[in-house]
Amino acid sequence: MYDYRADGTFYTRSGAEETSNTYSISERPDANGFYELKAQLVKSNEAQDCSDGAPNNDTAPFTIYILFHKTQPLHLVCQTPTLNQCFGPLRRVEP
Repeated sequence: MYDYRADGTFYTRSGAEETSNTYSISERPDANGFYELKAQLVKSNEAQDCSDGAPNNDTAPFTIYILFHKTQPLHLVCQTPTLNQCFGPLRRVEP
């Protein structure tokens, strides 16, 4: 679960891991439709996430790329502005 807030913060929950983060996102997509999202971890409970990855405690800024579906409330999250290293699709849900 990713909960992006208008104040530039977002919360994640993945498996037992919970994080608080800050972010900014580009106003417009690039020529291929990707939005650049710059983020930084603020706080983590350092628990196991759902991918069985190591607990996250790296507070270095990072960048990911978001590609929204044209007609559905879906998006991909990518490591680069290509479809080579992505996860999803993630579905938007109303609160």
